[in-house]
Amino acid sequence: MMRSTSRLDFVVNVATLLVCAVVVFSVFRPISREPQPPLPAPPPTLEKGDHLPPLADLHLERSDKTLLMVLKDGCKYCEASTSFYKEVLHRSERDIQLGHIQLVLLTPDRPEIAEGYLRRNGLSLQGMLTVTPSQGQSLKVRGTPTLILVNKGGTVLQVWLGKLDNDREREVLAALSSD
Repeated sequence: MMRSTSRLDFVVNVATLLVCAVVVFSVFRPISREPQPPLPAPPPTLEKGDHLPPLADLHLERSDKTLLMVLKDGCKYCEASTSFYKEVLHRSERDIQLGHIQLVLLTPDRPEIAEGYLRRNGLSLQGMLTVTPSQGQSLKVRGTPTLILVNKGGTVLQVWLGKLDNDREREVLAALSSD
């Protein structure tokens, strides 16, 4: 009986050691993974000095500078920036009348939705264009709100993306008032 008990103890001990070895090996062995493909490069963005691709019904020749305001109904950052857009309109009023500046909405929304957005927010712009997703890609616009300042030749003078802080808002106003 003694012999079978020690044999049973031996078998249990060996089995315990094997289980422990398997657990240790599986926990501490280096995890082999298949190499992951690299992340795709972010889409290019419009930058100062780029040339704006042509858009039907966008008449840059009507003013010295055009501020393209890429906005979308339901965009929380666009809504949060409404008071700044009103300030831009107010401060640019004289230059708009003199033909130095025009403010144009570019939006992926249907015209009736975009008009409702402008009306609801008290924004009166000089133009509005609905852009398709492919046009948005050719413009290299990555999101809303985006402000794009261009000259009458279509050269990008400046680009601002997102909800702007006070310093960047002052930068926009300065860029609109400078010659």
